[in-house]
Amino acid sequence: MVTDAVRERFSIKQQNMAASSRLIKEALESGVIVPYDVGAAPKFMKYIPWWAARARAGT
Repeated sequence: MVTDAVRERFSIKQQNMAASSRLIKEALESGVIVPYDVGAAPKFMKYIPWWAARARAGT
């Protein structure tokens, strides 16, 4: 999931891009999503659900 995908799913207009960034930030803080690659630059950051991260890590 990336910011553009959030905007598209929730029908957020381009000029309100900050809203999609805020939604991602809140989801990160609550732990429902995690970064796919923690080493990626913020502009290229992708996110996955917490349960997918566990499966990916093999735990």
